[in-house]
Amino acid sequence: MLVVTLSLLALGGLFIWMRTGPRALPQSRPDGTRQQIAQVRTFRTDEPLRIVVYCPSGGMLAAESAAVRRQPDTQSQARETASALLASPCVVQARVLSALRLNALYLNSSGAAYVDLSAAASGQEGTGSAWDEILAVYAIVNTLTQNFEDIKRVHILVNGKETQTLAGHIDISVPFTKRMELVKQ
Repeated sequence: MLVVTLSLLALGGLFIWMRTGPRALPQSRPDGTRQQIAQVRTFRTDEPLRIVVYCPSGGMLAAESAAVRRQPDTQSQARETASALLASPCVVQARVLSALRLNALYLNSSGAAYVDLSAAASGQEGTGSAWDEILAVYAIVNTLTQNFEDIKRVHILVNGKETQTLAGHIDISVPFTKRMELVKQ
C-alpha cells in the first residue's frame, strides 16, 4: 500500500512538473560561481513608450516627458518620436519649430537619421532669430539622439532635399550631433 501511494505521488509530481515545464536555474560556471539568467521584459504593443522631448523654453531647451505608441522597429519609433515632438504643446511657443511638419524620417546603418520636414518649414525667414532656429534644430537633434542610441547624427531635409536654412540663419546642409549644453539643468 505504501509503495502504491508513493508511486501515485511521484506520478502526480511528474505530471505537474511536465504541465508547468522545467524552471531555468542559475547555471554553474567552471570557476564555481553562479551565472544569473537575465529576465527579458516584454511589452504589450498597446503599452505606451516613455520618451523625452526637448522643447525651446526661456532661451534654452527644456526636457519634457511624453508618451508615444510603440512601434515595431527603430525607424518607425524614431518617426513616432519626431512627430510627438512637433505635435507637443511646448512647440506652440517656439516660432521656428511650430511651423514644421514631419514628412518622413529615415535611418541608415551608419547611425544617421534623415528628417524630412514639410515645405511649410522653408521660406520661414524672419519668423525667428538665429537663436530660435538653433533651438529648433537642436530640439529635433537632441530628441532623436537621446532617445535612440543608434542615432549618432541628424540630417535635416525639406521636402526630401538638402536646403540651406529653416528660417534664414543657420546652415542645415550639414549633419548635426547632439548638444546637451543647450538643455536647462
